[in-house]
Amino acid sequence: MRPNRQLTTWTCVLALTAAFGNAASLALVRNGDVRAQIVVPDEAFPVVQYAAEELQYHIRKATDAQLAIVAEAAADGNVPHHIYLGACRATRTAGIELEPEPPPAKIYASKWRVKHIIRTVGSDLFMTGHDNAGPVGSRFQMTRHGTLFAVYAFVEEQMGVRWLWPGGLGEVIPKRKNLVVNDLTVSARERFAECEMGTGSFRYSKDRWQSQEHFEAYKAAVGTWLLRHRMNVCNGVTYSYGHYFHQNAKYTERFLKKRPDFFQLLPDGTRGYIPGCRAHIISMCVSNPALHQQMITDWQGYRTIHELVPRGGKVMGGLGWMLNACENDTCAACTCERCRAWDAPDARFGKHDYWNGTRFITDPGLDTRYQAARPDDDGDLAPELSDRYARFYLALQEKAEKVDPGVVVTGYAYSNYTQPPREATLNDRIVISMVPWPYFPWRQQDIETMKTKWEGWYATGARLKLRPNTLHTGHN
Repeated sequence: MRPNRQLTTWTCVLALTAAFGNAASLALVRNGDVRAQIVVPDEAFPVVQYAAEELQYHIRKATDAQLAIVAEAAADGNVPHHIYLGACRATRTAGIELEPEPPPAKIYASKWRVKHIIRTVGSDLFMTGHDNAGPVGSRFQMTRHGTLFAVYAFVEEQMGVRWLWPGGLGEVIPKRKNLVVNDLTVSARERFAECEMGTGSFRYSKDRWQSQEHFEAYKAAVGTWLLRHRMNVCNGVTYSYGHYFHQNAKYTERFLKKRPDFFQLLPDGTRGYIPGCRAHIISMCVSNPALHQQMITDWQGYRTIHELVPRGGKVMGGLGWMLNACENDTCAACTCERCRAWDAPDARFGKHDYWNGTRFITDPGLDTRYQAARPDDDGDLAPELSDRYARFYLALQEKAEKVDPGVVVTGYAYSNYTQPPREATLNDRIVISMVPWPYFPWRQQDIETMKTKWEGWYATGARLKLRPNTLHTGHN
């Protein structure tokens, strides 16, 4: 479950220990007797305080010994050992420091990730990492959890702890009378900028439980379990952007009447919704330069008014440090000459009844939403529009570079543009969120198809993010 991290330092230390012997061991608990305190900074971040509570909890469950949590100013000098968490004064005195977090452009370019350190110095144990003042477990507030991840690495590697599923029954915490730590020098970074298991279905399933109390307990247990597996947090800049135009930027509300040219041209020559569709079920005229300029103007605006954005984050689901070009939650359907000119040559455009204009479904009693993407009545597959969207991302990037030379554009490979583009080449400052089909379960054929698509998009030079809807349906 937990993403693998680079833990080469663990291996080196254990090998050196075997070869040369240990430094003095730290007996934090001996025969059930407490011999250590957990020390946090005098003004500890919430995430560091939570790390202390998690360490205290797991040691208590393993040894039945309750280690006190104290602020550094109140630490007892007569206690044999101290476990310093976070940026304590003693941590700096011991020569343990982390590099400052760089600005988001450098985070993106260097693929910087949150780091944690575990080290024994003299008679004390130090665990620290990149932290900030955000709320615990918040990906959307860009909270850094470095010290907490140090604690989790410690209890896993040194105490054999495992978390198999949410709640107490899923906890494996081996019992012991003694907790002894030998010489440790560990330094590790998270490998993923973000790794998420969606919990959005909670808002739909809460009425299906026997009681609200049970639902809230389960929801909290899932949140704790995911955090222990380093899930649903942000370790760099955020790559999580939602459907932009309708849901986040309100383009249908703002522009459908006064700028219909921003929206799809239908086979009947009109712009706007297919009759029978509404809300987000409308695609954009992505080749329109005026649309690109409006997107950039909006992007410049919310970059200046929300403090998270300059730090690499976002407002709500889609307005953020990256320039969001994620299409609405529907297939691409614009038939205008300019958009069509961006498509790679494909004989299926001439054969498909939507794209050749021979059949346009407007009956609201039918499922008209995906007619541009579904096989036609003869069973022939619809054409793929990946080159159109790749060129959209490139055109938007080129225009935005005049405002910010380091701009990063993020978009989807979605619906009828999931195949890799045939002609267009992208670059490292374009992020493609790949949304594979189908829902769970996947056959081996589905897995191989996804791998082929992934490799094809990777070959364009873009950065990739896997954004599956695999668990979008299910029992609860």
